[in-house]
Amino acid sequence: MLAPSLWPLLFGLILVRTSRTGNRSFPIPWQVSISFWLSPRPLRLGWLSLLAGLACLWYNERMRRADRHSQPLLAYRLKSENVDELDQLLSARRGLSRSVSRLKLQAASLPKAQTALLPAIEALCKELKLLDKRIAAIVKTQPEFAMAAKLQKVTGIGPVSAAAIASRLTAKQFVHPDQFVAYVGLDVGVRQSGMRKGNTGLTKQGDAELRRLLYMCAQATLRNKDNPFAERYKKERARGMATTAALCVVARKLAHVCWSMHKYETDYDPERVGKPPAKERDPKERDREDRATLGSDPSARSGATPPEASRPT
Repeated sequence: MLAPSLWPLLFGLILVRTSRTGNRSFPIPWQVSISFWLSPRPLRLGWLSLLAGLACLWYNERMRRADRHSQPLLAYRLKSENVDELDQLLSARRGLSRSVSRLKLQAASLPKAQTALLPAIEALCKELKLLDKRIAAIVKTQPEFAMAAKLQKVTGIGPVSAAAIASRLTAKQFVHPDQFVAYVGLDVGVRQSGMRKGNTGLTKQGDAELRRLLYMCAQATLRNKDNPFAERYKKERARGMATTAALCVVARKLAHVCWSMHKYETDYDPERVGKPPAKERDPKERDREDRATLGSDPSARSGATPPEASRPT
């Protein structure tokens, strides 16, 4: 039988050993410090080993929790030269387009200064046409943007919007359509605290320009008489959703369609719009999510201006 002074030593060694195998940690009692100083030297050695075992258990448990919550970082995808060139041209076009819109508003409000503003407006409009030609040339010649020609067949999507969407899908390579929706900022914001769970509307984070283009495409698609998105828009409006919120639902649906065409390299089929694949979620669940999020957005109820809306492209 072991001496009483050896039991803490054996227990401490066992704790050191089990800490390597990943067992759970134990709290350190406050009596350890008192018994350490009041005990003889062999017993002190036992308490030292016990404290060492508890320290190893604590460190092992802490590292295990950190590894459980941490996720491996994904490799950063560098832009190709073609994608970088197209992105720079699209960014320059956005700046020129905003300048033209701002100068036109100033010319309308300052009639006596129109002679000074009209030449600048004409020059910027010429530069916009040249940029559109360069963007169209890159999209037609580079195989990376072959999907842009198919995206233009979608009702409401023009050449500039198709080029911007193709550039983002090519550069990011989203695995799931919800990732693309979140990148655009049309995803649902959720706020949780304890037992409470609520929706805060659209996050409006990510690529604001691409979100604006998709919103303008949603407006353009509703101007056509025969389009598969009109039924969805009418359904949301009949349920009491505001115009801006219903248009955001259509823009989100357009993002899903564009991602699917790029992911599976398929052509646009209007008959398949609104019909989920075999492994997709139930459409009633997606409708319920859209109504709960967009319907709870205060700006959407009040008919606020769309995100960064400017002249349609």
